Amino acid sequence: MEALNFNLIVFHPYRPITRILEGMGEKRLLQMAWSIANDSYRTDLCLEHAPAKIAVAVIYLSMVLNDYDQKARDSFLQQVRISGEGGPEVDEVLEISGRLVELYRYYSQNGKGDKLSASKVLSILEKLRKLSPAGK
Repeated sequence: MEALNFNLIVFHPYRPITRILEGMGEKRLLQMAWSIANDSYRTDLCLEHAPAKIAVAVIYLSMVLNDYDQKARDSFLQQVRISGEGGPEVDEVLEISGRLVELYRYYSQNGKGDKLSASKVLSILEKLRKLSPAGK
């Protein structure tokens, strides 16, 4: 790669995850969000989206997995947009979250991991579909 003058720098979502959760006073989501961020490197999301947008999506997905109600999740998205932490649109958050859920679905169906059961994956997908403009 060096001979080709190839230079790739990937910025990580860990700092925005920590900063956002500390600002919200929601440190209990930190470990799950961090784990989901680690899993995101099994995809090409880090090459397609800014770290702050990935951070918002993994925190949002952590909220879904921890059964936060819709009002809390909506409030989170509103707070992030107002604070300027990357300000992703809801569609972007859902797209990133959906791709991560699809990753978990793939691994659960192909016996490559047991992070989420197939029923839990389907439940999360259903919650995400209810939020998407196409699902309304």
